[in-house]
Amino acid sequence: MDMATLLKTFANPELIKTMAKSDQLTGVLVTVVMGMGITFIVLIILQFVIGLMAAILVKKPENPKTAVQSASAAAPARGDNQELIAVISAVVAAALGTSANNIVVKNVRKSIESSPAWHRAAVADQMNTRF
Repeated sequence: MDMATLLKTFANPELIKTMAKSDQLTGVLVTVVMGMGITFIVLIILQFVIGLMAAILVKKPENPKTAVQSASAAAPARGDNQELIAVISAVVAAALGTSANNIVVKNVRKSIESSPAWHRAAVADQMNTRF
């Protein structure tokens, strides 16, 4: 039995029961190989499409010297932290549900934390729900 007739026979469940066991096995193997082959080919195409999108959408890094210059220009001077203090005061006041006049910021320093913010939030949430 050729493959086209075999696949047409597999479309009708009543005819499958009348087929020889060798034809049933051949039909099953053809179906499995075709399904796996099509899936594999589509996954390869998807991999290339994602790679192409990444190549198109990802910005190329700047020249390191210009990046350092722009970062140093954008960073506020150490003596001029009034705006930073105002922002921190407003955030803390909003979190505590009080006025910003009741908050006193005495020291501002950068946290040395290697884990991302979502990880710290998840740990804090888990610790708060234990008790």
